[in-house]
Amino acid sequence: SIESIFNSMQYNEVVNVVIETDLDSLINVRKRETYQPAKFIYENENGEKVTQSVKVKPRGKYRRRVCDFPTIKLNFKKRELKANGMAKYDNYKVVTHCLDDKKISKENVIREYLIYKMYNLLSDHSYQVQLINITYRDSKGKMNTLKRTAFLIEDTGELEDRIGVKVHPEPKLPIDSFNLEQYNFVALFQYMIGNLDWRATPFAKNAKVMKVVGKTDYEVIPYDFDFSGVVQVSYMRLAEHLNQKNTRQRIFLGQISNQEDLKSNFERFETKQEELLTFIMNFELLPKPSRKSIKKYI
Repeated sequence: SIESIFNSMQYNEVVNVVIETDLDSLINVRKRETYQPAKFIYENENGEKVTQSVKVKPRGKYRRRVCDFPTIKLNFKKRELKANGMAKYDNYKVVTHCLDDKKISKENVIREYLIYKMYNLLSDHSYQVQLINITYRDSKGKMNTLKRTAFLIEDTGELEDRIGVKVHPEPKLPIDSFNLEQYNFVALFQYMIGNLDWRATPFAKNAKVMKVVGKTDYEVIPYDFDFSGVVQVSYMRLAEHLNQKNTRQRIFLGQISNQEDLKSNFERFETKQEELLTFIMNFELLPKPSRKSIKKYI
């Protein structure tokens, strides 16, 4: 199989990337739904600089309102990917800093990255992520260069092909169309990390609804964990409709008639407990006090 641009970065935990675009337009005209041209430059495994033309636009309704810098979406040119011998996957979300404060924004991004990696340990049906150090360079030469920690989220088509699922395009689905055990597995994970900012039914939010090829019921694949108790961003909104009182309060959003329904899921988490906690404690991208506090919370 041909390597995707995403795969070609997975040779290292952190890869250096330059995104060159009109920064003033990206930061200040963020209500729009249109893309603007950019260059995406990174080093491949052989230390060669690879330059790709991309289009970039702000994403995330709430983050666009409250952040100093919007989170962004990249759209690569399929033709150019093909010419470079790359697979067709061309749509990637970039989770980048929200606040200008370098230290806080880096910690927030890395905490969210950690959650994706934790979910990878628990389930193959999960988005892969790649940590990057981005240098944002202004193509007009008017704004200062910004250097920030960020990560890329795998293209959804790439995820579909990798694990053999199909994304449901208009997921207005009743709860009984889901594989309830898998649904509750996701709900338990969200409960563990203290995230209330998701749903799968009737309309999905911060979750992809998918069908495993050959099966009839739907599965949930979660993403966007910045409003969780593990990350605890300063701009977090409380889930008032659920009566959430503080940013670390957990509320279970699964579908059960009684605790018995969760027995197999509890066992699944328990067999992974040691591995998860060790993973958190060895996660050296975060300072030790942060790791300890996350471990305690989990």
